[in-house]
Amino acid sequence: MTAGGAVAGRPVVAAILLAAGEARRMRGRDKLLEAIGGRPALRHAAEAALASRADRVLVVLPPEAAPRREALAGAAVEIVVAADCTEGMAASLRAGLEAVDPGTDAVVILLADMPEIGSEAIDRLIAAFDPAAGREILRATAADGRPG
Repeated sequence: MTAGGAVAGRPVVAAILLAAGEARRMRGRDKLLEAIGGRPALRHAAEAALASRADRVLVVLPPEAAPRREALAGAAVEIVVAADCTEGMAASLRAGLEAVDPGTDAVVILLADMPEIGSEAIDRLIAAFDPAAGREILRATAADGRPG
């Protein structure tokens, strides 16, 4: 890693997979555990992130998530618990962002209930990010428009 966080001349990118939602519309079933091609949707989404050029993959889960943890067993992901996930997606996003290393240059936010987003799409986002050329995909700003 170099001073700007870059590895071998490229930005360090973390993927945050948001998987802490309650899936209330599924009438008791967990949509992230629904089988797609014999594997849970959550596993598909995690494997796509792992197959991408992201340097780290963090999966944000609710506190009580044993079945979701089982679906991720053996995957080289880092689990982040969003204790306040019942407050909504912003709480999960906050938990994921707080777990990102300070030397990380960019973050790709992924939704676990979109298992058909493959590594190729994630890699296109990562490739499009080039802060040296002023090509941020999305950048947070303060109310007055200043980056921050």
